[in-house]
Amino acid sequence: MPVEERVEDLLKRTTLEEKVAQMRSIWDAKSDVFDAKLEFDPAKMAKLYPDGIGQFARPSDATGPTSPRVLQGRDVRGTIRLVNALQHYALEHTRLGIPIQFHEEGLHGYAAVGPPAFHRRLRWLPAGILLWCARSTVSRPVKFEHGA
Repeated sequence: MPVEERVEDLLKRTTLEEKVAQMRSIWDAKSDVFDAKLEFDPAKMAKLYPDGIGQFARPSDATGPTSPRVLQGRDVRGTIRLVNALQHYALEHTRLGIPIQFHEEGLHGYAAVGPPAFHRRLRWLPAGILLWCARSTVSRPVKFEHGA
């Protein structure tokens, strides 16, 4: 199916609640979807965001907006583990499997203590979420890799 047709099909099948959910971003309240060890909790995500979300901001943050010099965030592997868990949830446990977009201070660098080139070592999702979904049904998990 051509991309344009897939996008139109997806827009027709998306409910109003799902469209609104695609405009939501989690940043301040990210700990609401984490367990006591600050790892992703799918049950909490399902309860709080039954229609999914469009974006997860700064996955390297442990609990929300703060300087990494004040509160240490996730390390590279922890951030990748979180992004993979969230993306797996979005693809496998939401009705239409729309991927989540992530942002990590892309315009002015990676706001964390540690390797400054981290953002160049991840393969991020394409910018257009609907165009990404238009690739037909996603049949394999999205993998993020850290180039050591």
